[in-house]
Formats: sequence, C-alpha cells, structure tokens
Amino acid sequence: MTQGDWRPGEAPPGDSISVIAARDAVLKCFSATHGPRFAQARQQLGQDASEDAVRESVEALLRLAFRQAGGSFDSPTRDDLVRVVDFLAERSLEWGIPAEVVFENHRETTRMLGRVTSES
Repeated sequence: MTQGDWRPGEAPPGDSISVIAARDAVLKCFSATHGPRFAQARQQLGQDASEDAVRESVEALLRLAFRQAGGSFDSPTRDDLVRVVDFLAERSLEWGIPAEVVFENHRETTRMLGRVTSES
C-alpha cells in the first residue's frame, strides 16, 4: 500500500494521456509518498509546513530531477519522464520508503507512461 492519499491506478483516466497530465500524476504520486516527510522536516526547521509549501518543495525536487535526467519540467517528453521516474524510485529507496511501496508506484507509473501519446 502506498503512503499519502495517492494510490496506483489513480492516474488520469482514458486510453491515452498527455505528457503534461503524466508529469502532474508523477508529481502527485511523489508528493503523496514523500509529503509527510517533507512537512516534518520543514516543521523541524521552523519553516511553513502547509500543504502548499510542501507541494512547492516537492515540485522543486521534481524540477531538479528533470534537470539531472537531461529534461525539462516545463516541456517534458515521455522519455524524460521515464528517466525521472527511475531516478525518483532510486532516491525513494535511498530515503527509506519501503521497497514494496516504491515498486508498486514505479510499476503503476510506468504502466501510465505507456499511455502517453503526445509530447505536449
């Protein structure tokens, strides 16, 4: 079972999805999985730990992941997303997210990426 309020299978409905919808689903998944840890860390540092602040932190991390994967958060391609999802799965394991959660999310996200039919 995943952490947070995102569940595999909650990817955008339909036979095909845009690359932006897929990117946003990855953001939602990563935020649901890591958001509680980000909120706790922000609170311990005396920073705003609101849902919006945590989402901004998660988005910043996702933007960094795109750069490290040689892609663009604002203009992603399906191939960029594949590299980013692999990168985020590796990092999630390193950060202590249970392997079954990482593998379930990775499997479902990869399945979703197979439905991406456009580059914008």
